[in-house]
Amino acid sequence: PEPTPEPTPEPTPEPVKKSVDIKHKSANPQTLKTSPAVRRYANENEINLGDIKGTGTHGRIQMADVLAFKKPIKSTGLNLEPDNTESRSPISSSMAVMAKHMVHSMSTSPHFLIVDEVDMTETLAIYKNLKSKMKESGIRLTLMSFFVRVAAQALKDFPRMNVSLEKDTLITKNYRNIGMAASVGESLIVPVIKNADLLNIENLATEITRLSTAAQENKLTMQDITGGTFTITNAGMFGGPLFSAPIINQPEAAILGIHTVKERAVVENGNIVIKPMVYVSLSSDHRMVDGVLAVRFLCRIKELLQHPGLMATGPLL
Repeated sequence: PEPTPEPTPEPTPEPVKKSVDIKHKSANPQTLKTSPAVRRYANENEINLGDIKGTGTHGRIQMADVLAFKKPIKSTGLNLEPDNTESRSPISSSMAVMAKHMVHSMSTSPHFLIVDEVDMTETLAIYKNLKSKMKESGIRLTLMSFFVRVAAQALKDFPRMNVSLEKDTLITKNYRNIGMAASVGESLIVPVIKNADLLNIENLATEITRLSTAAQENKLTMQDITGGTFTITNAGMFGGPLFSAPIINQPEAAILGIHTVKERAVVENGNIVIKPMVYVSLSSDHRMVDGVLAVRFLCRIKELLQHPGLMATGPLL
């Protein structure tokens, strides 16, 4: 028999070399040579230290390396190219009139401002109670009715605030016509509630709704926007600001700014309580109103808002 050939041995496979991802390994921030301050700065600014080549000894990453590194901008799908163009257009006639009026007021009247905060707890309780009842009668009640009523009462208590100036003559108005500054489109207009001190809350709500609707529909008459003796501007209807310094509506002596009613922490009898508070600001013309009179007037506004039962002229309803 023929000899059986010996099997040919299979070649021994070479060991597979494990490749080390140097970049991935170095991308671990914990294995990089750097200082704690540099590491903290990188973490706070979402910078991957593994993407930075250190220029210090043995490749140590220094603060200068991090500051010089430009982090790649993540694509948001938006056009990030700056638009350095400008567009120009003439202002509207209404804006021109408003601007002229404001400049005239600031150049004519030496304004001064005082601010206070008011606890609205009692007024809000009455407001919430009346709002649902009036809604059934088709009457829209807002807090502006209370602000107008309070201002009219305070003007009756302090007639020196209800004045205007003609040259060297001070004119005291024996009627209280309250203007409400309103923004209509790009213009500012001031509808006027005539003899506001003679109207109750329901009558005021009805008149405010009528004037507001007419203003939005551009149907105000000359009678609706003239004859004011004092103005209220309500920035709170826009959700802010904390308080403002309104510009006096000429030729009046002052303007009251109302702001947003918000719950705030208040210290009362040594305890911290949460109450609905509102900031009120009063800009006055120092030619007609001194500081003492302005403070007393604003304190009366505050007193009436905090205790609406004190309103004495006519019934509340």
